[in-house]
Amino acid sequence: MALTATATVRMVRDKFPQAIVETVEFRDEQTIVLKPEHLVAVCTYLQKNLQYTFLSSVTAVDWLERVPRFDVVYHLLSIPNQSVIRLKVRVGKPREKNPAVPTVTGVWPAANWYEREVYDLFGI
Repeated sequence: MALTATATVRMVRDKFPQAIVETVEFRDEQTIVLKPEHLVAVCTYLQKNLQYTFLSSVTAVDWLERVPRFDVVYHLLSIPNQSVIRLKVRVGKPREKNPAVPTVTGVWPAANWYEREVYDLFGI
């Protein structure tokens, strides 16, 4: 039986309750908003234990009036389970010159290009 995105959210919530800021379901798409310090641990768990072996993109969104200002967004695909999930990490305090998130290149080496693009476009 394939693991659904909803089941993935439940499993991550059970394993990492301290890591989750919120979960959102919108139009049958699942999003987990994480605290930045837990990003690598959650990504490692998703990749090794739940078969989210494909990082399809990393991007960012600038919410100019919101604090924290930026969302760094990761789109993950589990090919064996035909399941997609989105992770978000919120960063950027007022007057912070260099907002940062931990790298996930140790989990998905292809993240290197995406992370450099997010830095070039958003300074994160």
